Amino acid sequence: MTPPPVPARPSYDPSRPIAVLLLLTPILAVIQFRGLAPAILIGLLATVFLAWRRDGRLPLPRGAASLILLGFFAWALLGAAWAMDAGRAIETSLRLGAFAMLGAAAASAVTGADEAARARLGAHLAWGLGIGAGFALADHLSGNALRGLMRGQWTPSPHLYAGLKPAVSVMAVLLPILAFLPSLPRWLRLVLTIFTVIVVQSLIADAAKIAVLVGLAAGALAWWRPRLVAAGLGIGLAVVFLATPLAIRGLTNAGPDLSHIPPSAAHRVLIWEFVNSRIAERPIFGWGLESGRAMPGGKTPVATPTLDRFGLNTGRSPDWLRTAAEQLPLHPHNGAMEVWLDLGLVGALLASALAWSLSGLALRVLPAAAGLGAMASVAVVGQLSYGIWQAWWIGLQMLVVVALAALLPRGPSARG
Repeated sequence: MTPPPVPARPSYDPSRPIAVLLLLTPILAVIQFRGLAPAILIGLLATVFLAWRRDGRLPLPRGAASLILLGFFAWALLGAAWAMDAGRAIETSLRLGAFAMLGAAAASAVTGADEAARARLGAHLAWGLGIGAGFALADHLSGNALRGLMRGQWTPSPHLYAGLKPAVSVMAVLLPILAFLPSLPRWLRLVLTIFTVIVVQSLIADAAKIAVLVGLAAGALAWWRPRLVAAGLGIGLAVVFLATPLAIRGLTNAGPDLSHIPPSAAHRVLIWEFVNSRIAERPIFGWGLESGRAMPGGKTPVATPTLDRFGLNTGRSPDWLRTAAEQLPLHPHNGAMEVWLDLGLVGALLASALAWSLSGLALRVLPAAAGLGAMASVAVVGQLSYGIWQAWWIGLQMLVVVALAALLPRGPSARG
């Protein structure tokens, strides 16, 4: 008697949710960027679950980068003891620390994916960037009518235009991965790269415009000299995290005429001068996580003598800059300064160590150009734009790390 056939064991591939995320993230960023954090959270949980079903055990964060990241958020949690808003500091430290550890576990789960998984990741990323960039461009050319209609606005709100900033940053961060993936046809990579660069340069978000060019340039150089680029990124970011307050102090003490640069850039310099004064009051331990929201004097408009010193109290400056520009609106718009303000020298040292460790990991990505290019793009956006504790921004970085982990070679040496 012939025995009944044994049902085939289901195939659990933890890289599949990451492929879906690469498809959806550029599109979701255009539609509603606040949906990125929950979407990426669900995708990372699915990745860890599939790895557990495949291996019979949960994947765990591994390597020096994960250990430093854990130490970073542990220090942030400890800082709640002297934070201006202890409850917010505790909540943010635990929430983002858990998010980061989940991302590290997901990266461990997908490290060394097979060729089929890599091809799937590349194809989904290509579709996601192509559709996302196309939708963003169509919305821009229609005066934001497409996103307005999705929100029930027959006449689009003028605030919708600024809502494209995160989407542009998402494209700038993900594009270097796509541009250097050998699993995709060269002509497709070239067409999508040119199209996405055009879209990014056409839309709002100056930091992303710089980031996409820096990321692609770093990736191109890394194709030729990967070790040079990895060392440059690691050392450069470590220096940035440690020396930015000193560099800003030298700039602001010189009192340059800022009237000829964009008002938003001039406002950033004013913010950085104020933040530097607060860093000097608590240079070792910082003020506690997210203290920028409640910093004494932060909501006060920039004083007239300060505007005069930088040449900004003239008719060439817009009214909002001369009368209503706050000294610290929510965050410093500079990753290194925010780390110093919130976590002090200890936090800056941990951030520098993390940057060095990640540059070594990016060097081992196959190809290294994809990892190093994406890291360079993330660094530019992080140092010039958003508050670094925003959940969607943390989630995007986790997605990049996990996607790149799939391009690492198999074996213990790949788990940095």
